[in-house]
Amino acid sequence: MVYEERNRSMSEKLDEVLTHMNESSNGRRKKKDRGFELPKGMMFGAKSKIKKNHCIVQVINDNGCVDFKLLPIHNNMVYIKENESYHIATADYILRYKEFPLLIIPTFDSEPYNIKKNFKEADAEGRLTTWQKYYINVMNLSALM
Repeated sequence: MVYEERNRSMSEKLDEVLTHMNESSNGRRKKKDRGFELPKGMMFGAKSKIKKNHCIVQVINDNGCVDFKLLPIHNNMVYIKENESYHIATADYILRYKEFPLLIIPTFDSEPYNIKKNFKEADAEGRLTTWQKYYINVMNLSALM
């Protein structure tokens, strides 16, 4: 048997390995990339709670850790028990995650993340990504000429 292995060429050995790999990969299931999903314990019963004026809250702690909570909104405010603090929860601050309302709240600030405010800041400072495709195309065209 050792003698037979020595007489085969490298390309024959490579072909055998590739066919073996293809056969073994066809039998396996391919995992779907589902992307980011919220913790399962929090999503249990979320649809009924959201109908009752609840919201998914992403709390960014002072040390950089992120927690997800499902909290009720009372008088356009959300109360976080751990910090004993109230945060604004009006329509300007509410984002969407799939079909659920989402608030992004840093614990050190009473005002949540506001997309309009951050868009205006990025526009004033010239950090918008809308012009990137244009500039990349101009650079590619100038490199071709």
